[in-house]
Amino acid sequence: DNSPDFFNNHTLRIVDKNEKIGFVNDSLEIIIEPKYDNASQFQNGVASIYCNGTKEIIGLHLLKEDDCHHYS
Repeated sequence: DNSPDFFNNHTLRIVDKNEKIGFVNDSLEIIIEPKYDNASQFQNGVASIYCNGTKEIIGLHLLKEDDCHHYS
């Protein structure tokens, strides 16, 4: 499910016009630019994302703006 949803772990998934997934914080600041094909909501500080067909895990405590690198 790639539709926008409710805040979870102070984050919210967003979808851009190209149907890429990103995240905003509870101040509505983009914390991860929309660039993923699919992404789960953050739960217990981690989320699953799909980048170029590969499933990866990102953690809120390790957020950084990189393209498709493992975060944990």
